[in-house]
Amino acid sequence: MFNNKDTFKINITVTLQVMRETPAPAARTARPLFVHRVVGSSVIESVMYDADKRHLYITFVTSGDTYRYDRVEFYVLQELLAAKSAGQYFSRYIRDAYTTHKILGTV
Repeated sequence: MFNNKDTFKINITVTLQVMRETPAPAARTARPLFVHRVVGSSVIESVMYDADKRHLYITFVTSGDTYRYDRVEFYVLQELLAAKSAGQYFSRYIRDAYTTHKILGTV
């Protein structure tokens, strides 16, 4: 134990990690600016993604109509394309989750 006359020294080393709010430039440019895929689903004919605007365009098989979904993150497109059923993924995670605009004419 220490009494009042004892002195001691404590060395403390602190390491700080600074977190960035935005990803490094390499991470921002890792995704393509535009992605267009024919899906081959019974519900979704094709999808197109505009990375700059974060717009996802989906063309449907039955009607042939194309809709734009706003503020969609890139990972949503990746998950949609990787899903076992693109139609089920769309119904569960996209259809009612984003602002939607029907596109007149072709994209």
